[in-house]
Amino acid sequence: MKGFLKLFVVVLILGLIIPASAENLKFKVNLNGGCALVSNSDFNDMINSKEVTTQAAGELFYENVEVTSEEVKLLPAANLEFSIQMSSFVAGLKIGMPGTVTSVFTVDMKDTLALPIPDTYLEMDLKNWAFPFGLNLYYVLPLGEKMNLYIGPGFEYYMSKITNEEAVSTAGGTDVPLEDPEIFNGSGIAGVLNIKGEYAINDMFSVYLGVIGRMGAISGYAGEGDMDGKTLISFDWADEHFWEALTPAEKDAMAADTDYTNIEEAQIVMTGIEFFFGISINFDM
Repeated sequence: MKGFLKLFVVVLILGLIIPASAENLKFKVNLNGGCALVSNSDFNDMINSKEVTTQAAGELFYENVEVTSEEVKLLPAANLEFSIQMSSFVAGLKIGMPGTVTSVFTVDMKDTLALPIPDTYLEMDLKNWAFPFGLNLYYVLPLGEKMNLYIGPGFEYYMSKITNEEAVSTAGGTDVPLEDPEIFNGSGIAGVLNIKGEYAINDMFSVYLGVIGRMGAISGYAGEGDMDGKTLISFDWADEHFWEALTPAEKDAMAADTDYTNIEEAQIVMTGIEFFFGISINFDM
């Protein structure tokens, strides 16, 4: 609810800033495609945390434990933006394409230490799904007959889901029924600064290149289903950084133990730079 209230405030501010009596009203539909160069270290921290804890747990029962995972390097970014230009100002509503980044996580455990446990193989998909939408305000600087520079601030709101889902599970080479996925829902807000250069092919179509500077984070990852009542918490212990799903009572108990430090809500930090290209369809009104 707080996110939608902030969205309403931004809409109101844009309505006050842009002159209602502006001439030469134009409507644009922009299709963007690009790549966000954020570090994504937070999601990779979660992957590495799961790798460390799974390795340690497996070595309690097996002589040979091999855990592999894939770090995520880049985030794809594509969106639609519907905008209205009034004089030298443009107000745009941006709707992002829902996207998912996935790390394939495998566990291969063989040769039990003592107990009669069969060799086990697990394959899991760790997914980070996000759906952004936002509002942008641009000031247009003409650079020539067919070229314009757009620059201005904006705001983005994210709905996000982190999922840990089993894809394969075998014991002694025999398939084992898969467990229900662990699902956590979060949300966040980011402030942005947009800069893009536009070249008009004709009166209706134009192309552009741009860059976005972004600062913000997604947090509050609360569990659903079997994880209901737990939230994702990050912390440091024994020179390692971990993510774990904890109840409020478990978090309080951890905070009372001096072996654990930097205990806080797990976050996906979106701060970074995004480069993009796109095409605009322009309509005079």
